[in-house]
Amino acid sequence: MTRAEPRRGGRLRDPIHHTGRVGPAVKERASPLSIRLASGACAASLLRGAGLGALLIAALPALAESASSAWTMPTAHAPNTFLAANLERFAEDLEAVSAGGIRIEVRSGGRMFAPDDIERAVREGEVPIGDFALSRLASRDPLFGADTVPFLANGYRKAERLWRASRDAVKSRLEEMNLVLLFAVPEPPPVLLARSPLDSESALRELRFRIPSGGAGRELSQMLALARRFGTEPVPAGTWTLADAFEEGRLDVMFLPPAQALGLGAQRFAPHLYPVHPWLRQSVTAMNRDAYETLEPALRDALLAAARAAEERGWRMSRRETQRLLARMEERGFSPLRAPDRFWADVARIRRESTVEWTERTGDDGVAVIQAFYAPR
Repeated sequence: MTRAEPRRGGRLRDPIHHTGRVGPAVKERASPLSIRLASGACAASLLRGAGLGALLIAALPALAESASSAWTMPTAHAPNTFLAANLERFAEDLEAVSAGGIRIEVRSGGRMFAPDDIERAVREGEVPIGDFALSRLASRDPLFGADTVPFLANGYRKAERLWRASRDAVKSRLEEMNLVLLFAVPEPPPVLLARSPLDSESALRELRFRIPSGGAGRELSQMLALARRFGTEPVPAGTWTLADAFEEGRLDVMFLPPAQALGLGAQRFAPHLYPVHPWLRQSVTAMNRDAYETLEPALRDALLAAARAAEERGWRMSRRETQRLLARMEERGFSPLRAPDRFWADVARIRRESTVEWTERTGDDGVAVIQAFYAPR
Protein backbone atom coordinates (compact mmCIF):
# COMPACT_ATOMS: atom_id res chain seq x y z
CA MET A 1 0.00 0.00 0.00
CA THR A 2 1.30 3.46 -0.83
CA ARG A 3 0.31 6.80 0.52
CA ALA A 4 -2.40 8.65 -1.33
CA GLU A 5 -0.83 11.74 -2.88
CA PRO A 6 -2.35 14.33 -5.19
CA ARG A 7 -1.47 14.08 -8.84
CA ARG A 8 -2.14 16.67 -11.50
CA GLY A 9 -5.35 15.69 -13.20
CA GLY A 10 -5.53 12.57 -11.06
CA ARG A 11 -7.52 11.32 -8.14
CA LEU A 12 -6.78 10.38 -4.58
CA ARG A 13 -7.32 6.88 -3.33
CA ASP A 14 -9.88 6.48 -0.55
CA PRO A 15 -7.91 6.51 2.76
CA ILE A 16 -10.27 3.90 4.15
CA HIS A 17 -8.22 1.44 2.12
CA HIS A 18 -4.74 2.48 3.14
CA THR A 19 -2.74 3.50 6.18
CA GLY A 20 -1.31 6.99 5.83
CA ARG A 21 2.44 7.35 6.03
CA VAL A 22 3.35 10.32 8.17
CA GLY A 23 6.96 10.32 9.23
CA PRO A 24 8.67 7.37 10.89
CA ALA A 25 6.52 4.90 12.78
CA VAL A 26 6.89 4.90 16.54
CA LYS A 27 9.24 2.10 17.51
CA GLU A 28 10.21 0.77 20.88
CA ARG A 29 13.41 -1.21 20.73
CA ALA A 30 15.91 -1.83 23.49
CA SER A 31 18.28 -3.94 21.41
CA PRO A 32 18.07 -6.22 18.35
CA LEU A 33 16.95 -9.74 19.17
CA SER A 34 17.50 -11.35 15.79
CA ILE A 35 20.87 -12.81 16.79
CA ARG A 36 22.15 -16.25 17.55
CA LEU A 37 21.77 -17.13 21.20
CA ALA A 38 24.90 -18.69 22.58
CA SER A 39 23.49 -19.40 26.01
CA GLY A 40 20.42 -19.14 28.19
CA ALA A 41 22.12 -16.48 30.31
CA CYS A 42 22.79 -14.34 27.24
CA ALA A 43 19.17 -14.59 26.12
CA ALA A 44 17.93 -13.85 29.63
CA SER A 45 19.98 -10.66 29.66
CA LEU A 46 18.50 -9.52 26.34
CA LEU A 47 14.93 -10.40 27.23
CA ARG A 48 14.77 -9.44 30.90
CA GLY A 49 12.93 -6.20 30.06
CA ALA A 50 10.16 -8.20 28.40
CA GLY A 51 9.99 -10.72 31.25
CA LEU A 52 11.03 -13.62 29.02
CA GLY A 53 14.51 -14.44 30.28
CA ALA A 54 13.49 -16.81 33.07
CA LEU A 55 11.24 -18.71 30.70
CA LEU A 56 14.05 -19.19 28.21
CA ILE A 57 16.50 -20.50 30.81
CA ALA A 58 13.93 -23.03 32.03
CA ALA A 59 12.85 -24.10 28.56
CA LEU A 60 16.17 -24.02 26.70
CA PRO A 61 16.97 -27.77 26.96
CA ALA A 62 13.58 -28.70 25.53
CA LEU A 63 13.74 -25.96 22.90
CA ALA A 64 17.12 -27.15 21.74
CA GLU A 65 15.60 -30.50 20.83
CA SER A 66 12.66 -28.96 18.92
CA ALA A 67 12.67 -28.78 15.16
CA SER A 68 12.86 -25.28 13.69
CA SER A 69 9.63 -23.94 12.16
CA ALA A 70 9.46 -21.16 9.55
CA TRP A 71 6.15 -19.29 9.47
CA THR A 72 4.73 -16.52 7.33
CA MET A 73 2.51 -13.90 9.02
CA PRO A 74 0.31 -11.73 6.77
CA THR A 75 -0.94 -8.33 7.95
CA ALA A 76 -2.66 -5.44 6.20
CA HIS A 77 -0.62 -2.84 8.12
CA ALA A 78 1.85 -0.82 6.07
CA PRO A 79 5.50 -1.67 6.82
CA ASN A 80 6.30 1.83 8.17
CA THR A 81 3.61 1.76 10.89
CA PHE A 82 4.12 1.05 14.58
CA LEU A 83 1.73 -1.92 14.26
CA ALA A 84 3.96 -3.60 11.70
CA ALA A 85 7.02 -2.69 13.79
CA ASN A 86 5.46 -4.38 16.81
CA LEU A 87 4.80 -7.54 14.79
CA GLU A 88 8.42 -7.55 13.62
CA ARG A 89 9.58 -7.20 17.22
CA PHE A 90 7.23 -10.03 18.24
CA ALA A 91 8.83 -12.21 15.56
CA GLU A 92 12.32 -11.36 16.81
CA ASP A 93 11.36 -12.00 20.43
CA LEU A 94 9.82 -15.35 19.54
CA GLU A 95 12.85 -16.46 17.58
CA ALA A 96 15.06 -15.49 20.53
CA VAL A 97 12.93 -16.99 23.28
CA SER A 98 12.40 -20.20 21.27
CA ALA A 99 16.17 -20.47 20.64
CA GLY A 100 15.46 -20.38 16.92
CA GLY A 101 12.66 -22.93 17.19
CA ILE A 102 10.18 -20.56 15.52
CA ARG A 103 11.08 -18.04 12.84
CA ILE A 104 8.43 -15.71 11.42
CA GLU A 105 8.50 -13.65 8.24
CA VAL A 106 6.06 -10.75 8.58
CA ARG A 107 4.40 -9.95 5.24
CA SER A 108 3.02 -6.44 5.73
CA GLY A 109 1.00 -4.13 3.54
CA GLY A 110 -1.55 -6.74 2.45
CA ARG A 111 0.99 -8.22 0.04
CA MET A 112 -0.02 -11.82 0.72
CA PHE A 113 -3.77 -11.63 1.35
CA ALA A 114 -6.41 -8.92 1.18
CA PRO A 115 -7.44 -7.63 4.65
CA ASP A 116 -10.75 -9.51 4.51
CA ASP A 117 -8.99 -12.79 3.67
CA ILE A 118 -6.33 -12.95 6.40
CA GLU A 119 -8.54 -14.43 9.11
CA ARG A 120 -9.86 -17.07 6.70
CA ALA A 121 -6.35 -17.98 5.59
CA VAL A 122 -5.27 -18.53 9.21
CA ARG A 123 -8.45 -20.40 10.13
CA GLU A 124 -8.14 -22.75 7.14
CA GLY A 125 -4.42 -23.32 7.67
CA GLU A 126 -3.06 -21.59 4.57
CA VAL A 127 -0.76 -19.75 6.97
CA PRO A 128 -0.19 -20.64 10.63
CA ILE A 129 -0.49 -17.10 11.98
CA GLY A 130 -1.86 -13.72 10.93
CA ASP A 131 -2.92 -10.27 12.05
CA PHE A 132 -6.33 -8.74 11.24
CA ALA A 133 -8.95 -6.28 12.53
CA LEU A 134 -11.16 -7.99 15.08
CA SER A 135 -14.24 -6.02 14.06
CA ARG A 136 -14.04 -7.57 10.57
CA LEU A 137 -15.56 -10.67 12.17
CA ALA A 138 -18.51 -8.79 13.71
CA SER A 139 -20.83 -9.59 10.80
CA ARG A 140 -20.35 -13.26 11.66
CA ASP A 141 -20.59 -12.82 15.43
CA PRO A 142 -21.49 -9.40 16.91
CA LEU A 143 -19.44 -10.16 20.03
CA PHE A 144 -16.34 -9.39 17.94
CA GLY A 145 -17.61 -5.83 17.52
CA ALA A 146 -17.33 -4.75 21.16
CA ASP A 147 -14.44 -2.44 20.32
CA THR A 148 -16.56 -0.53 17.77
CA VAL A 149 -19.67 0.12 19.86
CA PRO A 150 -19.80 3.92 19.40
CA PHE A 151 -18.25 5.83 22.31
CA LEU A 152 -18.35 2.85 24.68
CA ALA A 153 -14.56 2.98 24.88
CA ASN A 154 -13.61 6.39 23.52
CA GLY A 155 -10.14 6.60 25.08
CA TYR A 156 -7.22 4.33 25.90
CA ARG A 157 -8.10 3.74 29.55
CA LYS A 158 -11.63 2.67 28.67
CA ALA A 159 -10.36 0.63 25.73
CA GLU A 160 -8.05 -1.29 28.05
CA ARG A 161 -10.90 -1.95 30.46
CA LEU A 162 -13.14 -3.11 27.62
CA TRP A 163 -10.46 -5.45 26.29
CA ARG A 164 -9.96 -6.97 29.74
CA ALA A 165 -13.74 -7.39 30.05
CA SER A 166 -14.16 -8.98 26.61
CA ARG A 167 -10.91 -10.87 26.09
CA ASP A 168 -12.01 -14.24 27.53
CA ALA A 169 -15.23 -14.21 25.50
CA VAL A 170 -13.35 -13.25 22.33
CA LYS A 171 -10.76 -15.95 22.97
CA SER A 172 -13.47 -18.57 23.42
CA ARG A 173 -15.30 -17.56 20.22
CA LEU A 174 -12.06 -17.59 18.23
CA GLU A 175 -11.27 -21.08 19.49
CA GLU A 176 -14.63 -22.23 18.12
CA MET A 177 -13.41 -20.92 14.76
CA ASN A 178 -10.15 -22.90 14.95
CA LEU A 179 -8.15 -19.82 16.01
CA VAL A 180 -5.96 -19.17 19.06
CA LEU A 181 -5.85 -15.57 20.26
CA LEU A 182 -2.29 -14.37 20.89
CA PHE A 183 -2.54 -10.61 21.43
CA ALA A 184 -4.40 -7.45 20.45
CA VAL A 185 -3.28 -3.85 19.91
CA PRO A 186 -5.52 -0.83 19.16
CA GLU A 187 -5.05 1.29 16.08
CA PRO A 188 -4.88 5.10 16.52
CA PRO A 189 -8.53 6.18 16.74
CA PRO A 190 -10.39 8.55 14.41
CA VAL A 191 -10.87 12.22 15.30
CA LEU A 192 -13.64 14.63 14.36
CA LEU A 193 -12.76 17.25 11.74
CA ALA A 194 -15.01 20.17 10.82
CA ARG A 195 -15.12 22.87 8.16
CA SER A 196 -16.29 25.42 10.77
CA PRO A 197 -16.40 25.38 14.58
CA LEU A 198 -19.36 23.44 15.97
CA ASP A 199 -22.33 25.48 17.14
CA SER A 200 -22.80 25.18 20.90
CA GLU A 201 -26.58 24.75 20.56
CA SER A 202 -26.94 22.37 17.63
CA ALA A 203 -23.57 20.53 17.74
CA LEU A 204 -23.67 18.20 14.69
CA ARG A 205 -27.41 18.42 14.01
CA GLU A 206 -28.29 18.94 10.35
CA LEU A 207 -24.64 19.19 9.32
CA ARG A 208 -23.47 17.26 6.26
CA PHE A 209 -21.51 14.24 7.55
CA ARG A 210 -19.05 12.38 5.37
CA ILE A 211 -19.49 8.62 5.01
CA PRO A 212 -17.45 6.29 2.76
CA SER A 213 -18.73 6.13 -0.80
CA GLY A 214 -19.56 2.43 -1.00
CA GLY A 215 -17.37 -0.63 -1.05
CA ALA A 216 -16.18 -0.12 2.53
CA GLY A 217 -18.44 -2.73 4.13
CA ARG A 218 -18.68 -2.49 7.89
CA GLU A 219 -17.02 0.93 7.99
CA LEU A 220 -19.78 2.28 5.76
CA SER A 221 -22.60 0.86 7.91
CA GLN A 222 -20.96 2.09 11.12
CA MET A 223 -20.48 5.64 9.87
CA LEU A 224 -23.97 5.72 8.41
CA ALA A 225 -25.49 4.68 11.76
CA LEU A 226 -23.33 7.22 13.61
CA ALA A 227 -24.38 10.00 11.23
CA ARG A 228 -28.04 9.25 11.75
CA ARG A 229 -27.75 9.11 15.53
CA PHE A 230 -26.07 12.49 15.58
CA GLY A 231 -28.91 13.93 13.51
CA THR A 232 -26.65 14.78 10.58
CA GLU A 233 -27.18 14.42 6.87
CA PRO A 234 -24.99 11.48 5.69
CA VAL A 235 -23.21 12.31 2.43
CA PRO A 236 -21.21 9.65 0.52
CA ALA A 237 -17.89 11.09 -0.59
CA GLY A 238 -14.79 9.54 -2.07
CA THR A 239 -11.50 11.16 -1.17
CA TRP A 240 -11.02 12.44 -4.70
CA THR A 241 -13.86 14.91 -3.97
CA LEU A 242 -13.19 15.64 -0.29
CA ALA A 243 -11.41 18.96 -0.69
CA ASP A 244 -13.96 20.29 -3.20
CA ALA A 245 -16.88 18.94 -1.16
CA PHE A 246 -15.75 20.73 2.00
CA GLU A 247 -14.71 23.94 0.24
CA GLU A 248 -18.04 24.11 -1.63
CA GLY A 249 -20.09 23.39 1.52
CA ARG A 250 -21.31 19.96 0.41
CA LEU A 251 -19.61 18.45 3.49
CA ASP A 252 -19.24 19.90 6.98
CA VAL A 253 -17.78 17.21 9.27
CA MET A 254 -16.12 13.80 9.21
CA PHE A 255 -14.37 11.27 11.42
CA LEU A 256 -10.97 10.29 10.06
CA PRO A 257 -7.84 8.63 11.51
CA PRO A 258 -5.10 11.22 12.13
CA ALA A 259 -2.60 9.67 9.72
CA GLN A 260 -5.11 9.80 6.89
CA ALA A 261 -6.08 13.39 7.72
CA LEU A 262 -2.42 14.38 7.56
CA GLY A 263 -1.83 12.42 4.37
CA LEU A 264 -4.74 14.21 2.69
CA GLY A 265 -3.72 17.66 3.93
CA ALA A 266 -7.18 18.03 5.46
CA GLN A 267 -6.11 21.14 7.38
CA ARG A 268 -6.76 23.03 4.11
CA PHE A 269 -10.49 22.26 4.07
CA ALA A 270 -11.45 20.83 7.51
CA PRO A 271 -9.05 22.57 9.91
CA HIS A 272 -11.08 22.40 13.13
CA LEU A 273 -9.95 19.38 15.14
CA TYR A 274 -12.00 17.83 17.92
CA PRO A 275 -9.88 15.06 19.53
CA VAL A 276 -12.85 12.84 20.33
CA HIS A 277 -12.86 9.18 19.39
CA PRO A 278 -15.90 7.05 18.56
CA TRP A 279 -13.92 3.82 19.05
CA LEU A 280 -10.49 2.21 19.19
CA ARG A 281 -10.37 -0.72 16.78
CA GLN A 282 -8.37 -3.74 17.87
CA SER A 283 -5.89 -5.41 15.57
CA VAL A 284 -5.54 -9.03 16.72
CA THR A 285 -2.83 -11.58 16.07
CA ALA A 286 -4.10 -15.14 16.08
CA MET A 287 -2.81 -18.60 15.21
CA ASN A 288 -4.36 -21.61 13.54
CA ARG A 289 -5.50 -23.82 16.43
CA ASP A 290 -4.44 -27.09 14.78
CA ALA A 291 -0.95 -25.70 14.17
CA TYR A 292 -0.77 -24.38 17.72
CA GLU A 293 -1.65 -27.77 19.21
CA THR A 294 1.17 -29.47 17.29
CA LEU A 295 3.77 -27.33 19.08
CA GLU A 296 5.85 -28.78 21.87
CA PRO A 297 4.81 -27.43 25.31
CA ALA A 298 8.02 -25.43 25.61
CA LEU A 299 7.40 -23.75 22.27
CA ARG A 300 3.82 -22.95 23.26
CA ASP A 301 5.07 -21.30 26.44
CA ALA A 302 7.60 -19.32 24.43
CA LEU A 303 4.93 -18.23 21.96
CA LEU A 304 2.52 -17.06 24.67
CA ALA A 305 5.27 -15.24 26.57
CA ALA A 306 6.32 -13.35 23.44
CA ALA A 307 2.65 -12.56 22.75
CA ARG A 308 2.15 -11.10 26.25
CA ALA A 309 5.17 -8.87 25.75
CA ALA A 310 3.89 -7.80 22.30
CA GLU A 311 0.50 -6.80 23.67
CA GLU A 312 1.96 -4.72 26.50
CA ARG A 313 4.45 -3.08 24.17
CA GLY A 314 1.84 -2.53 21.43
CA TRP A 315 -0.53 -0.63 23.72
CA ARG A 316 2.32 1.66 24.80
CA MET A 317 3.31 2.24 21.18
CA SER A 318 -0.29 2.94 20.16
CA ARG A 319 -0.70 5.62 22.85
CA ARG A 320 2.56 7.28 21.84
CA GLU A 321 1.73 7.15 18.14
CA THR A 322 -1.66 8.77 18.72
CA GLN A 323 -0.04 11.54 20.78
CA ARG A 324 2.58 12.02 18.06
CA LEU A 325 -0.02 12.25 15.30
CA LEU A 326 -2.20 14.73 17.19
CA ALA A 327 0.84 16.91 17.86
CA ARG A 328 1.77 16.67 14.19
CA MET A 329 -1.75 17.75 13.21
CA GLU A 330 -1.44 20.88 15.31
CA GLU A 331 1.94 21.62 13.75
CA ARG A 332 0.41 21.27 10.28
CA GLY A 333 -2.28 23.85 10.99
CA PHE A 334 -5.22 21.98 12.51
CA SER A 335 -6.90 23.95 15.32
CA PRO A 336 -7.72 21.77 18.37
CA LEU A 337 -11.06 22.74 19.92
CA ARG A 338 -13.22 21.54 22.80
CA ALA A 339 -16.52 20.03 21.70
CA PRO A 340 -19.60 21.86 23.08
CA ASP A 341 -21.70 20.40 25.88
CA ARG A 342 -24.52 19.58 23.46
CA PHE A 343 -22.15 17.31 21.54
CA TRP A 344 -21.22 15.41 24.71
CA ALA A 345 -24.90 15.04 25.60
CA ASP A 346 -25.42 13.45 22.19
CA VAL A 347 -22.39 11.20 22.77
CA ALA A 348 -23.86 9.97 26.07
CA ARG A 349 -27.17 9.17 24.38
CA ILE A 350 -25.50 7.42 21.44
CA ARG A 351 -23.31 5.35 23.77
CA ARG A 352 -26.34 4.26 25.78
CA GLU A 353 -28.45 3.38 22.73
CA SER A 354 -25.61 1.59 20.95
CA THR A 355 -24.68 -0.44 24.02
CA VAL A 356 -28.26 -1.60 24.53
CA GLU A 357 -28.51 -2.54 20.86
CA TRP A 358 -25.23 -4.47 21.01
CA THR A 359 -26.24 -6.44 24.11
CA GLU A 360 -29.55 -7.34 22.48
CA ARG A 361 -27.62 -8.85 19.57
CA THR A 362 -24.98 -10.58 21.72
CA GLY A 363 -27.24 -11.91 24.48
CA ASP A 364 -25.93 -13.03 27.86
CA ASP A 365 -22.29 -12.98 26.76
CA GLY A 366 -22.55 -9.35 25.69
CA VAL A 367 -24.33 -8.41 28.92
CA ALA A 368 -21.53 -10.07 30.90
CA VAL A 369 -18.93 -8.04 28.98
CA ILE A 370 -20.72 -4.76 29.72
CA GLN A 371 -21.17 -5.67 33.39
CA ALA A 372 -17.45 -6.45 33.69
CA PHE A 373 -16.59 -3.23 31.85
CA TYR A 374 -18.62 -1.10 34.28
CA ALA A 375 -17.78 -3.12 37.41
CA PRO A 376 -16.17 -1.05 40.23
CA ARG A 377 -12.39 -1.16 40.03
